Formats: sequence, C-alpha cells, structure tokens
Amino acid sequence: MSKKISSPFVPILLVLLLAAVAWSSWESWKENQEGDGGGPVLGQPTLGQWMDIPVEGWLNTPQPITENDLAGKWVVVDCWATWCGPCIASLPHLADLNQRYRGRGVVVLGVTSEGSGSLAEIHAMMARVEGFTWPVAYGGKKIFRQLQVKGIPTLVIYNPQGNEVWRGHSPAKLEKQLALELREP
Repeated sequence: MSKKISSPFVPILLVLLLAAVAWSSWESWKENQEGDGGGPVLGQPTLGQWMDIPVEGWLNTPQPITENDLAGKWVVVDCWATWCGPCIASLPHLADLNQRYRGRGVVVLGVTSEGSGSLAEIHAMMARVEGFTWPVAYGGKKIFRQLQVKGIPTLVIYNPQGNEVWRGHSPAKLEKQLALELREP
C-alpha cells in the first residue's frame, strides 16, 4: 500500500511558485512593451565589432553585407525569429519604415539566430510580409551573443559612425527615436 502525502504546505508552495513565474513573466512583458533606450548606449559593441562575425548565410542580398556597405549610413538592426509572435507583429512596421527611410541613408538589417535548418520557415515569413526586402543574416547566434540580446525582437539603431545610439523592443519607439536622430519634426 502506498500512502498519500498530504500537507497543507504543498498547495501554498504551488501558489507561491506560480506567483513567482507570473511576476517574472509580467516584468519581462512590461520591459518588452516599454522598450528601453532614448540616449547613447554605453558599453555596447560598435557596428564594426560584430559585422565580421560569421553567419551561416544572407538572404535578400546577392552577397554578404560588410561594414564597408554600411559606412556613413544609419543602420537599424532587427534581431528576430520566425517563432516569436512580437517579432512577427513588428515586421510590417519595419517594412513600412524601410520603405520610407531607405532613400535617406537608413539601412535595415535583420538577424536571426535560426540556422539553415529553418530556411523554409524564414523564407515563408519573409514572403508573408509585403515589403520585406531588407537583408537578413541567418545562423546569427554569435551576433546575438555579441550584441547581448536578452529578448526578441531587439531593435538597435547605429549612427553613421557605427555607434549604437538606441536599443529597445518597440517598433513605434524605434521610429520615434530614428526621427529624432535624423532631426525630423
């Protein structure tokens, strides 16, 4: 015969555990909604410090993007994944931003940590978003590490000197900051 262990502490411990998980999820969600940034980001790698990190490949470009291709331009980097709901939701906004700003010296680059085993999903996602024409590096786990990406989407703005000037999670805040950087009304 087996005895059931019954203790008044088990339900209490379960409730405390669930509350801790809920609190952690709420804080993470809140941070992702609010984004961060709004000024210079100190201690982050410059564009040149991570552009030479090898990736598995590039899409939407005939050849890999190099630091020289980006010299003197504003660069918006989108770290994303096909399985990430907020990433997918931000793609149409980035397509619109890319369309409106590309003639003004702004380049959008995508980076996904997903490798060649996920190419079908990456291509499918790109095909679903009208205007998804910017280059995407795939197999970019090392870039995610170098950029210290802690959640996705992570959106980063680099100035023409290659320095990070803003980082966040909100496409709306990204655009607001980009407009400020470009001194738009």
